[in-house]
This record gives sequence, structure tokens and C-alpha cells, in this order.
Amino acid sequence: MIARRIEVERPKDVRTAGQFREWLGTQYPGAAAALASPRLKIVVDDEIVLPTASVSGAKTVEFFPLVSGG
Repeated sequence: MIARRIEVERPKDVRTAGQFREWLGTQYPGAAAALASPRLKIVVDDEIVLPTASVSGAKTVEFFPLVSGG
């Protein structure tokens, strides 16, 4: 919804993956509803994390929808 890849400067008061997701929604209002979905998985430095996980020092933060397969 936003782009395949973007680079942003994370505000210092944004410390968790959940806060980052919320902040990103304020920067890209068209994607805010999709970013707020609990079905969206947060991946920090190639590891799926909870919204409470720290993003301090993270090199990458990614968002993926749940997928199913067989």
C-alpha cells in the first residue's frame, strides 16, 4: 500500500514495533487502516515479533499479511 520499500527516520520516542506501525500510519494516512489490522504481522530484522517488541537499533521493519498455504 505504501511502497515495496521506503526508508524513514524513526522518531526517538517510537520505541516499539506497535508504536512504529501507528506512527507510520500517521505518515501514510491511506495505509493507516491496513497497518492497524491485527492480521498484519510485524517483522523486525527478519523475525516475526509482537507489537511490544523493541525497534531500537533495528535495521529493517516489515509488515506482512497473514497467508495460508497447503
